[in-house]
Amino acid sequence: MQRPSAQRTLHRIRFPNPEDADAFVRALQRFLSSPRGEPWGRNSETQVWAPNPPDARGAAVEIYLTDEALVATEAAFSPVPAVELCRGLDLPETCGMLIKGSKLQ
Repeated sequence: MQRPSAQRTLHRIRFPNPEDADAFVRALQRFLSSPRGEPWGRNSETQVWAPNPPDARGAAVEIYLTDEALVATEAAFSPVPAVELCRGLDLPETCGMLIKGSKLQ
């Protein structure tokens, strides 16, 4: 699986624990699979990345969204969790892709 380029814009969302991050990813994937989320779900540039496995049970988790995944998140959820801008080079080495288009990886 190819990682995002070092200069690719990503959006980092921090969750207080792995359970909250997992719930967010699954809810986003359901949205992307729905008729309302189809425009983003059909786009392979809609990607969500996260460390795999999370660092420690109960510890905070960061997930990384591409621009397309952020727009889908904004369409799906209100309010959107706090987002921090970063680049592909900020992605931890242990990151793996969780969602591509509407598919869990």
